[in-house]
Amino acid sequence: MVKYYVREGKNPKTGAAMFFGQIDKTNPTLIEDLAEEISHATTATEADIRAVITEMQVVMIRHLQSGESLRLGMIGSFCPTMQSTAARLPEEFTEANIKRIGVAFRPTSTMKYSLSAGNPKVKFQRLVEEE
Repeated sequence: MVKYYVREGKNPKTGAAMFFGQIDKTNPTLIEDLAEEISHATTATEADIRAVITEMQVVMIRHLQSGESLRLGMIGSFCPTMQSTAARLPEEFTEANIKRIGVAFRPTSTMKYSLSAGNPKVKFQRLVEEE
């Protein structure tokens, strides 16, 4: 169930008041929670699953640091990105021009549909703000 509030904002072009949906902030699901949930659906123990998820984080970071993208089945891909300042000539571009390495997540079409408002499995609950 996706819980949301209706918030007032302004149209950036006209400045007129408009209202938008905003997802309610929730507590994040922790690795321990995932491990427990997965262990109940499989024959693996919670400790085994926690160990695999923990090591998966280390391995993912290592591959991204090596400039590799990661494709995780139905979830999507994690791809390294780079921000840099421009140089006038190719030979003038050095590592000093590189400002930041980041990561982009690209969901699969399966993931996009599973989270779409048109998916009948996605339910919404409008919350009323307390004053």
